[in-house]
Amino acid sequence: MKAGYFALGVIFVLTALVGLAIPIFPSSPFFLLAIACFMKASDRLAKKIRRNRLYRKFVMKRNNKPTGKYIAVGIFVCIVIAAATAVLILCLTLNN
Repeated sequence: MKAGYFALGVIFVLTALVGLAIPIFPSSPFFLLAIACFMKASDRLAKKIRRNRLYRKFVMKRNNKPTGKYIAVGIFVCIVIAAATAVLILCLTLNN
């Protein structure tokens, strides 16, 4: 199971790197998903991430209420749908 989380983390990092190259494709949500997968994959890596100054500043302080998780997932889904729609429209426009 931990190897699966690690593999997903690598896939999300690669997807986020594509998002850095393509302006309309989001990268931040994929980096956050990669961090979550890597934390599930390795206890040692999870401890290192939790000790990171930026993680403590931006993630731990905002992760107090469970409703925040639902809002974050909702925003992520909306961003992915918007990016996929933009790519589809771009592809259809270029083909015609």
